[in-house]
Amino acid sequence: MTLQNLHTRKGRRGQDKLKQILPKVLQEGYGEDWRPSVYLTGAYSAPDAETRLSHATSQSLAAAHLLRLGYPVLAPVPMGHFICEHTDLDRSFATWGETCRTMLSVADLMVVFYSSTLADSKDVDVAIGWAARWHYPIILMRAVPVDNMPVGDPSDYTYTFERLDVPTWLKLRENRVEKVNRHD
Repeated sequence: MTLQNLHTRKGRRGQDKLKQILPKVLQEGYGEDWRPSVYLTGAYSAPDAETRLSHATSQSLAAAHLLRLGYPVLAPVPMGHFICEHTDLDRSFATWGETCRTMLSVADLMVVFYSSTLADSKDVDVAIGWAARWHYPIILMRAVPVDNMPVGDPSDYTYTFERLDVPTWLKLRENRVEKVNRHD
């Protein structure tokens, strides 16, 4: 599968904040109005309901930000969280993995939402593996409280974006493992 085959959407309107960090090959031949569709992923699994809700809410706000910028967004964590909250459907990646892979396969790039538990997420690890094998650009998105104030509503956030290559992801995971091992 080539990048040319992956990126067929044209004519999207909106601000283009991601364009600054996307490789030039993704912009060539698509004009100023092209907007890539985004697969948004991040940590979710946790033993307690409060943490799962926090992850789903943070990723919902991140998805809303990307939508306001004019990007179509596929976000399995917010979708899956609220489906599971109101049904007896299992939350496991065994249940949701195929849905996640399908969503990623129709997107143009992956955005990974940063949280303090991101490096522990085996599900994100699998999704990054898919994106790397399919040669998708992978971008790390971080929420930053405006003016370093406690976060309340979505207007209190600004977001930063940076490229996330596989070696950087592996280093992030290794650093997390080292920190955990040092506390043993």
